[in-house]
Amino acid sequence: MVITTSQGPLESLFNLYLYAAVIINIIVIGALVYAIFRFKHKPGAKEPADAPKAGVIPPVRGSARIGLILTAVLFLLFIPISIGTKDTVNFIEKPPAEESLIVNVVGQQYSWTFIYPNGVKTVNELIVPANKVVVLKVTSSDVFHNFYVPDFKIMADAIPQKTNVIWFKAVRTGSYKAHCNEICGVGHTFMKASVTVKDPQDFEKWYAGGV
Repeated sequence: MVITTSQGPLESLFNLYLYAAVIINIIVIGALVYAIFRFKHKPGAKEPADAPKAGVIPPVRGSARIGLILTAVLFLLFIPISIGTKDTVNFIEKPPAEESLIVNVVGQQYSWTFIYPNGVKTVNELIVPANKVVVLKVTSSDVFHNFYVPDFKIMADAIPQKTNVIWFKAVRTGSYKAHCNEICGVGHTFMKASVTVKDPQDFEKWYAGGV
């Protein structure tokens, strides 16, 4: 289910890492299983001439060609991963050039405070309009925290005296869960918040002091 416009690139990058991990896992496990059965010791069989012996430097084993091929395969595999990661990080860190709502997010043991441009403050509830870019400037007033909204696929470290920026544009109204994703003390488990996405008209009424 698509909730924000920023989900696509993030999920695509995740799938890219997943496919790469599956491919590498198949190759490694396949080679391991092959080696187990191919080189299994058989009763009465003699050791190969190049078998390691105590106190003797073993001869060179293996194939340089195979090593070069594997290196090339891994290099080609990690090129798209590196490019995809760079592009996605740039996408996350640079909000779109369009009108946006900027909200300061302050983490503290053990709650979240959201401060809007008009001075309105909410605790443990972020209220935003649908179909509008929302830029979050995340920091902390005490220890390290991490603001994480699983359904939006976004998170940002909340670090004292430092501001990290993330953004999203929700396309579906509703209430979504947020929590601290960094162990920050004995009350870490209870450091939760909600993200409420309202219709633009309903948000404007709330923002202006209505219900």
